Formats: sequence, structure tokens, C-alpha cells
Amino acid sequence: METKNRLTFIDRVNELSYSVIFLFWVSSVLIYAAIYIALSYVPGNGPSGLSELPFLGRMLNSLYYSVITATNTGYGDIVPLGYSRFFAALQSVTELFLFALFIAKLVSYRQDKSIKEVHQLSFELTFRSIREDFYVARKDFDHVIQLVENNNALTDAEWERLTIAYQQISSLLKEIPNFYDVISDLYVIDPGREVLLLDAVQRTTARINRMLNIMNDADISWLEHEESKAELAGMLATLNELIPIWQTHSHHESHDAFRKITDAQARLNALVHKSR
Repeated sequence: METKNRLTFIDRVNELSYSVIFLFWVSSVLIYAAIYIALSYVPGNGPSGLSELPFLGRMLNSLYYSVITATNTGYGDIVPLGYSRFFAALQSVTELFLFALFIAKLVSYRQDKSIKEVHQLSFELTFRSIREDFYVARKDFDHVIQLVENNNALTDAEWERLTIAYQQISSLLKEIPNFYDVISDLYVIDPGREVLLLDAVQRTTARINRMLNIMNDADISWLEHEESKAELAGMLATLNELIPIWQTHSHHESHDAFRKITDAQARLNALVHKSR
């Protein structure tokens, strides 16, 4: 319980803004200056040289002494005597804590900014890579379509290529929810890039539909190839699971792009179930 309270206190201190910290520092300087003025009226207990001065002189010199103590400058022209030594030491510790807190927040701010920049760079690279990988998968499907149209058959190598393409798409679909990481308050996908991503998925799904229809027309029993059928089923399951989650987290105002992808998804589901 004690540890929890300490952590709570530290968290609250870290949440203080720069202006609040500076206000604490100024307030501390003024409070200690007032203490030094009061101690100057107690013989032998105020900072040196203040007891001989009028009130205005005591106030200005006390403020001056409080500032140089707070900044740990220590010119030596005014030195603490008696009880003022205790308050001077206490002020040094207090102001040092506030200064350390200010520096820590400044470093933390720079770290947070660097983390966001790195995350954004990583996001951009991942986004481009996923779109390119969807494009590569579509080229594989185009290659299969061309072979079927020309030869009405697929070799074992082409079946393997098709199986790997399904695997690749499943992996890419599983990456999409990572673009909506709002919990960490880092860079998330914007509406423009979201449209591009939706378009990539919609095009890929439509290409698979076209490929399977052409294979059906050529009397190629793609459901009898166990490995590719299993990967296609896994990819379709991933897509069916993804779409509702994607729509929930999406901030895209127009649902036209989602309508296209859900239409392609429905056609693919119908084609797979019809061919069984």
C-alpha cells in the first residue's frame, strides 16, 4: 500500500506542467525570501549584512540571496548565519528537486517525441510493405489466371505458389488491426491511407474471386487440392474475423470502400460454399 502511494505521488508530480513547476519555483523563492527578511530581525540568525539595512534594503537583499541560493550560485557576498543556515540548506534541496523535475520532464518530452517519430517511420514502412505485398499476391493470381486460360491446368509448382499466396494474404490481414493502436496514443492510420488499404484488400479479394471463377470454367477442381484449399479457408476465416473489427475501429466517414470489400467478401464466401 505504501509503495502504491509513493508511485501515485510520483505519477502526480510527473504530470505537472512546465508552467506549474516554474510557479512552484518562483513561489519557493519568494517564501524563502520572506523567511530571510523575518530572520534578519533576530540578531545573529539572518543572512549577513541584512540587519543594518532599512526594510526595503532587507527585502531586496533577501530576494537576491534567495535567488542565488535557489540557483546554487553562491557568490559569497551574503552568507547565512544562525537559523538561516538551516533554511538556506533546505531551500537548496527544494530548488534542486524542482530543477531536477524540470530537466526530467524535458528529457521525457524529447524521448516521447523521438518514440513517436520512430513509430511513425516504422508505420510508414510497414504500410508501404503491406500494400506492396498485396500487389505481389495479386500478380501471383494474375499469373495463375494466365496459366489456366492458356493451358487449362496447373503444375505442382503453381499450386504451391498459390498456396503461399494465400498464406501471405492471411498474414497481411492479421497486420491491419495494428494500424489502429489508439491505446498507446501513438501515430495511427489516417483516412487517406485507410482508403488505400481498403482498396488493396478489396482488389485482392476480387482477384481471388475472378481466379476461382476462371478455374471453375476450366473444370479445374481447386477444392481437391488439400493444401491450397486449407490455406484459402484460413485466409477467408481471417478476413471474416477482420471486417467487423476493422469497421468498428475505422474513422473513415464514407462507407463506400467498406461496402465494396464486404461485397467481394460475400461473393468469395458464396463461391467457396457453392463449390463444396
